[in-house]
Amino acid sequence: MDVKRDEFVKWDARPGNAMVNDGHVIWFDWEDCGRSKALDDLAFVLCDEWTPLDGEAEARLVDTYFPFFNRSLSQQQGEHYLRLFGVTHIVLRIKMAVKLQVRDDKWWDRDYCLQGDKIGVTASEVGHQISRGRRWADGIEEFKPLLPWFDELAAHYEIDV
Repeated sequence: MDVKRDEFVKWDARPGNAMVNDGHVIWFDWEDCGRSKALDDLAFVLCDEWTPLDGEAEARLVDTYFPFFNRSLSQQQGEHYLRLFGVTHIVLRIKMAVKLQVRDDKWWDRDYCLQGDKIGVTASEVGHQISRGRRWADGIEEFKPLLPWFDELAAHYEIDV
């Protein structure tokens, strides 16, 4: 992920930081904006636990929007960077959710999480992220050790993926 950070990004471009009005997306919570790669924003949207996409939908969105976010890397470099950043984001979101689950010794109510724009501290959202993490890490040499870890995590928390 050692790339020139030469593009303006919103960063933290998660569904909870956006609203749709008359077909237009309005972004808020700009405190983390700055310079990085625009692909970070695409990964934030696609890899957030509250983005309810299956693998086919993710692939269609990547195919459609990747060219708009990959401004300065080759196709291969950009795809690799997107997946590296995406898996890193997925693991971070899982870490935050599991930390809170361990602290409280229970999963949170899903409606409570959604209404308060909370991290998805639910078995279903963590399971969704584990499945997504496996998809995104598969075939990436740097993340090969994560594949069994995702399985162990699901087994430990008794999450069906």
